[in-house]
Amino acid sequence: MHDTIIAPDWPRARACVGSEATRPAGEFTRGGVEQTLAALRPPLSWQLPVLTADYPAHYGDLDIHLNGRGLVLIPAYFCRVTPVALVDRDLPRVLVYPVTATGGEPDAGSHAAALEALLGPTRARVLLALGRSRCTGGLARLLGVAESTVSEHVRVLRASGLVHSVYTGRWRMHTLTPLGAGLAFPRSPR
Repeated sequence: MHDTIIAPDWPRARACVGSEATRPAGEFTRGGVEQTLAALRPPLSWQLPVLTADYPAHYGDLDIHLNGRGLVLIPAYFCRVTPVALVDRDLPRVLVYPVTATGGEPDAGSHAAALEALLGPTRARVLLALGRSRCTGGLARLLGVAESTVSEHVRVLRASGLVHSVYTGRWRMHTLTPLGAGLAFPRSPR
């Protein structure tokens, strides 16, 4: 199973997590804790003194009081959509959050240009943004377009067999199918 599912994408996973793991250190040296937390992208936001995580409503509210204990932030490639808080009285507080480098911005170069020529610029951006599962509203915010625009593009991508959508509570989550992932992120030949 590892050789089939994880190993082909392992170099990309390591690169994404490595990039995300070093980014907060740079933010910290430029502006301390405030800037480090402010630079966390969705699904996290910082409004002094509260760090808010975008948890689906069906998980309920979870308030974690640090009481001076600190918080360990861990970027994870296989963490999907929302962060996960690990809370144990005897252990440091840990927040595992999805890396943002797995999708969202079209890659520079010929592949992104070819996708744009094939699908159109906005639809190509939607496909690339689904490098990790996202809800309609999250896609709209990420891409800076209306939710109705995202819905229409996702509908076409779904009808083409490139995207699978499912309701999770009140959110409709969109994920690339294997065909969509192959089109958006083709593996380079070995």
